[in-house]
Amino acid sequence: MTGEVSSSRKLPPRSARASTHGKSPLSTAWDLLKPQNRAVTQALQSRFASSQTTVITTSLATAVLMLANPGAAGATAALSSRSLPQVSSPVRPVAIFEPDDRRLISDQYAQVRKRIGLLVHRRTKSVCTAFCVAPDIVATAGHCVAGTLAQPAGDPADLRFRRDRPRVPGIAIKGAEDGTLYNHIVTGAGQLNTRPPINAASDWVFLRLAQKACPSGGLPLSRRTSSQVAADAADGRIYNLAYHRDLPHWKLAVARPCGFISRWKTGEREQLSRDFEHSEDLLLHTCDTEAASSGSPLIVDGKNGPEVVGINVGTYVRSRVVTQDGQVIQHLDTQVIANTALLASPLVAPLEAFANGQLLTNASQIEQLQNLLLAQGLQPGPCDGHYGPQTRTAIETYEARVGLPITGLATRSLLSRLETTTSARAQR
Repeated sequence: MTGEVSSSRKLPPRSARASTHGKSPLSTAWDLLKPQNRAVTQALQSRFASSQTTVITTSLATAVLMLANPGAAGATAALSSRSLPQVSSPVRPVAIFEPDDRRLISDQYAQVRKRIGLLVHRRTKSVCTAFCVAPDIVATAGHCVAGTLAQPAGDPADLRFRRDRPRVPGIAIKGAEDGTLYNHIVTGAGQLNTRPPINAASDWVFLRLAQKACPSGGLPLSRRTSSQVAADAADGRIYNLAYHRDLPHWKLAVARPCGFISRWKTGEREQLSRDFEHSEDLLLHTCDTEAASSGSPLIVDGKNGPEVVGINVGTYVRSRVVTQDGQVIQHLDTQVIANTALLASPLVAPLEAFANGQLLTNASQIEQLQNLLLAQGLQPGPCDGHYGPQTRTAIETYEARVGLPITGLATRSLLSRLETTTSARAQR
């Protein structure tokens, strides 16, 4: 599946297409997409039918989230349109639903266009779509920065963001030069787990940049619920803006309209909840995607202009397997359920805290917060001044304990509360 998009290209009926080029740490998951020979399976079952020590069963338990941000060779620090990656990755998940609705962006989207850009890692050459949510803050999928449990990402100090303008140098994350960049990164999860329980609903990240990338402001995050977004989709109002590796010259493209798949149409009633954490915050969509579309916004045109209703993450795939003594020995038919995005509305509060300076960005303050959490009997991880997943979990535990809204955020108000609580306890 390479080459440029053509409206006459034949696509498989109502299902996603997929292809691979070589192997990578994700190749085990990618093998789920290989066509299977049922005759081989039947032969295996017949061969072991009389065995006393071997048990072969068929299961529906295998699920995986395929990502849309593989690396590619050729990116440079200048990030010009001609120097961006053009070589395919070893693993290139694709989910395009018939017909291919992607089109290069037109002047109709001029106001949105200048708020969306590319996030490129200068060393690993991975590419994602990202978008401004404030003049100096961009949002994207969390795995574009931290990677997955199976494949960690490179140093975020090497990430560069640029808007949809050729020959414009990329902008680094704030703190990349002095080693404090982790204080300018807020994410929903440490790393993405692409196998159940998949934490796709937490696969988001905000990055404060060293300079303003969007002086005129960012795209607002919508407060719409998943039901409201589904209703908008039913009316044909949801669309996706993203970069795609297979489109020419790395130009921004629009895919519209985006359909949505009801959670009750994905199989067994509880299957989605078993496969995903916080499945209620997922959007199962049919926006056409390709490599580099991870982190791209799903948008609706609201009363006050475009709003982001979701962030694209990857493709939800299920497969039946044959197991022998508890080990998978054969993959059967595979079903591509939908492309997957996380709902934007739960991110409104974290973004407001981040943008308004309520989050702690000073390493000494974060270290102080970690020590106070430790004094509360919690486990924030190393008290090193870096806000990470263990610190986030400790904060969530504390918030639940004292009846606060659970955010997991390291805020100034939380630090002040812990200081007061610890002081009061010491005076007793």
